[in-house]
Amino acid sequence: MTDSAPPSKRMKFGFFDENIQVVVGPMRKRFNLHADVLTTRSPYFKSAIAKRASTPDPPKGEEGSSQSTVLQSTAKLRGDIELLDVEPEIFETYSQYLYQDTLDFDAPDDLTLDELVSVHILAAKLGDLRATNMAIDQMIKTSDKQHVVPGGSLVAIAFAGTSESSPLHRLLVDFYMYEADKQVFTESSQLMPPASCKAFMQRYIELKSGEGDAFFSQKISALPACSYHQHDSSCPPC
Repeated sequence: MTDSAPPSKRMKFGFFDENIQVVVGPMRKRFNLHADVLTTRSPYFKSAIAKRASTPDPPKGEEGSSQSTVLQSTAKLRGDIELLDVEPEIFETYSQYLYQDTLDFDAPDDLTLDELVSVHILAAKLGDLRATNMAIDQMIKTSDKQHVVPGGSLVAIAFAGTSESSPLHRLLVDFYMYEADKQVFTESSQLMPPASCKAFMQRYIELKSGEGDAFFSQKISALPACSYHQHDSSCPPC
């Protein structure tokens, strides 16, 4: 398998010193993960786990208390981390990435564009830039492999789930600028939010003035690998 980006280096963890319960989704599915894996990847988890040091022991269940009430109060007091607005399937994919250091799973387990966008949104929420960059790379690879661009409803989800400055916004806009034909754009635009229409116009003007009509013949996968990445001290440039 050949990628435009250099091979990723596996993260070296210290030792698995503590298990953390992450409670996910409205049905409160539990994931048992290692603290150092979470804190190495995510500032969100690092902050949440740090608060556990000052957390009191959970109270014993009182007579007459409902089981769900006791479970919820216990979770909060013992420091379980709750992500109740996240789909368990997406968090499970993210947890696989934490240990395998990849989102490029073998067929037939390839992630769909919808799943990759959802993983990107979750990773952005958790401050995991490595995962957001990896999701971006895999979106480009999947789109190129399947000869499809993300649909209008997926663009709407992405724009609602990430900030205006997110590179995911520009990637989705560029998919349509570089690769979508008139019919696909017309059909998809009916499902897109108003913010995306403004982004399309701004990007079109930018590309038209800089590259003329040349950008119509390019593909996203041919652009530099780092075009849609974010970086900080924990995630250096490619």
